[in-house]
Amino acid sequence: MRSAVSHALGFGLVLSAFLAGCATESDDEATPPGTEPQIGKFTGIYEVPVTPELADAARYAVAEVEWKVLDGVATLEYDLPLGLVGVPLRVEFTGPLDTAAGTAALTGPVGTADCTLTGTSISCHEIMRGLLPMSPDYAVIESAAATEYPGPADHRIQVSQSFAADPIGIVTFDTTNVAVGVDDHPEDEVETEHD
Repeated sequence: MRSAVSHALGFGLVLSAFLAGCATESDDEATPPGTEPQIGKFTGIYEVPVTPELADAARYAVAEVEWKVLDGVATLEYDLPLGLVGVPLRVEFTGPLDTAAGTAALTGPVGTADCTLTGTSISCHEIMRGLLPMSPDYAVIESAAATEYPGPADHRIQVSQSFAADPIGIVTFDTTNVAVGVDDHPEDEVETEHD
């Protein structure tokens, strides 16, 4: 039950910041938009830019994309798809959120993520040169392709090879698609108090 409440709280906070765009008011002052603590875990899609014939093979489901905003600073964190890299690999980016422009310029140890917020959708174009050199596990990628992709496994191998040479991709998620059944990290939860 706590998980459902946490997800509902996180969703409500994110939804209130991105859809309502209004501040919570106390008797003496208003809290500026984008400064209320927020957290959410959402399902998403990861895409690698490739040639048109590999486009279908270059889309991967992401079970959990974590998006946090605290004091106008956004954090994006998730695991790159195992079917793309073949090894567990978590990436994290942090930076200022410009609520007026609907953008966030994030950086992290692996590179940059330029995010655009449109309604409930968030899309982040990532350049991750900090991952180089990469050594994907192609046996794991081929095995994952057997269950995740209806086309030839070789297409997924080619996408992985392209990504390993130039780790560029786009993660997209919608704040209405709350991740369900993912590993909860209670220590990461942010709660707000309202007068």
